[in-house]
Amino acid sequence: MDWDVVIVEIGGTVGALSRCRFWKPHRQMRLNSAQKSLNFVHVTGTVVPLTSTAAGEQKTKPTQHSVKRDVGIGIQPDILLCRSDRHIPSELKRKIALFCNVAEAA
Repeated sequence: MDWDVVIVEIGGTVGALSRCRFWKPHRQMRLNSAQKSLNFVHVTGTVVPLTSTAAGEQKTKPTQHSVKRDVGIGIQPDILLCRSDRHIPSELKRKIALFCNVAEAA
């Protein structure tokens, strides 16, 4: 099987105007390729944090908001990589998947 793989990282803050010239061509790549041959992977800029309350809950809002910014510029991630210093429970994974419009297994 012959594979062509290209990995492109677009770093920085989504709101930075200097990055706009990089997002548009990548968004358009999806339109110009077969859906199954291109995947967007979103790495959360912040960890899934714990609250400072006694409950010590992990919060999903930072991830939801960063994905929302990507979607706002036309890039819907297929896979999410969420950084955390502890295990992310299945219920939080389901919540993140639901609110970010990504398959739970992704």
